[in-house]
Amino acid sequence: MSIWHYTGADRQPLGPLSTDELKERLRTGEIGFDTLVWREGMLAWRPLGELAEPLRLHEIVAPQAEIAPPATTLSLEPIRPGPPSPPPFEPEPPEAAPEPPLTGRAVFALGTDPAETPLPPAWRESAVPSGADGGSTPNPYAPSQASLRARQVRDDHDVVYAGFWKRVAAQLIDGVILAVIGSLGGEMFGTLLSDMIGGGKTGEALLPVVFTLVLYLLYFAWFQSNFMLATPGKMAVGIKVVRGDGEPSSFLRNVARYFAQIPGSLLLGAGYLMAAFTQRKQAMHDFFCDTVVVDRYAYTRQSAMQRHELGTVTVVVLGIYGAMLALFAIGVLFLGFSLAMLRH
Repeated sequence: MSIWHYTGADRQPLGPLSTDELKERLRTGEIGFDTLVWREGMLAWRPLGELAEPLRLHEIVAPQAEIAPPATTLSLEPIRPGPPSPPPFEPEPPEAAPEPPLTGRAVFALGTDPAETPLPPAWRESAVPSGADGGSTPNPYAPSQASLRARQVRDDHDVVYAGFWKRVAAQLIDGVILAVIGSLGGEMFGTLLSDMIGGGKTGEALLPVVFTLVLYLLYFAWFQSNFMLATPGKMAVGIKVVRGDGEPSSFLRNVARYFAQIPGSLLLGAGYLMAAFTQRKQAMHDFFCDTVVVDRYAYTRQSAMQRHELGTVTVVVLGIYGAMLALFAIGVLFLGFSLAMLRH
């Protein structure tokens, strides 16, 4: 049984409904042919009128029985010839329903740009042949032929951007993962490749560095352009990397984004600190590559599930890291105090 969703007056998705419940709401007038509907398996939301034939909706809103003309009263006055009767009045076709505004977050599809998406054409009425002269009569119950192109909404006010501390927690998790992989494979691959090419001591020293650089580059570029658009650290925290308009970021763009972090690192981390003060929480490398870090539910049908708070994973990671820094600081102070006491 199909499960349907439809948009209400405030352009928010409502449901779920069964097919029978959907037909009942159409019968009672709660929804109309211009209402946008969607079920699993459809690529985009569509006007209900476009599905009238497969759902046999015309049987629900079929033309009502013709109302018999009112009975005429007998008149005793003599019938006098009058002017010829005018031809039967043919009502003009009903005005086309206005195109529903594509605002809110009811229609979702990747790969389209609102700036390049033309407005949908006006609703066109279909006509059925009538009479031998080939004329046509508008059919108000025919499904709409309107074209509704799916687009992704780019409303900044409806997007939760990842703050500085979430990004720090994600970077710490990724750093631990990369440190484990690098320590296990860096020296082994470096030594192996050095023996294969006969690099000697210089090769043994450089190849682990090259291996680590390639590992970091592929790690960030591949994860942030595939799957969940996030590295394991970002997935754990609940954030992802996308372009400034909400589209997925490509592999090459993430490669450039990785190298764009170098200037921010050379400025004593000032490039990273920009994420704490900019409007869209962008660091320097985000500005260079037109990317943003957002909540994992941003630019999806579940945008209402976005979270502004740090989250449990972020709090735990930052707490552990802060405790380690505190222990390190205490150890340094204790060592310095011990050396001072030994001198005396």
